[in-house]
Amino acid sequence: MEKTQTPFFSFPGSEIGLGWLIVQNDPEIIWHNGGTGGYRSFIGFDKEGQKAVVVLSNLAREGDYIENIGLHILDPNTFELKTPKKPVEVDTSIYDDYVGEYELFPGVTITISREGDRLFEMEGDEKVEIFPLSETRYFYKGIDAEIIFLRDENGQVNELVLYLGGEEYHVQRIDRE
Repeated sequence: MEKTQTPFFSFPGSEIGLGWLIVQNDPEIIWHNGGTGGYRSFIGFDKEGQKAVVVLSNLAREGDYIENIGLHILDPNTFELKTPKKPVEVDTSIYDDYVGEYELFPGVTITISREGDRLFEMEGDEKVEIFPLSETRYFYKGIDAEIIFLRDENGQVNELVLYLGGEEYHVQRIDRE
């Protein structure tokens, strides 16, 4: 079990072990989540403080809030309890401006697509719907992340800002180069 919690990949503020996410915090929190068939789960623990929590839910679409509840119980000083975001209505004709490919890192892209009145971000072979908080700001259900689309001086969308894991990533559009 100890080896599964040994980090093999790092990004700012967190690491990933074999099946576990590791929040480099005081206290260090080790956790994982999952979901299937309309259900979500979270398990997390603070080894040093000798406490653990399991959160189970039958609301799969609210997955990021399930994690937030568990993390808040483990460390209320760091993880503020959040309330679910609710999408607003926007003129969906603006979605055409956002559709395209954006380069997060060399070889890692974010692809935005549209199906009717719905906007999606590709994660591997899976489309994940993103929901509007405003005409330019969108959120995911299932993870604590947001995207803001930015227009240049000519009104073109050539960049987006991804907020993920407490970090801000400016991501340039590459399908117009």
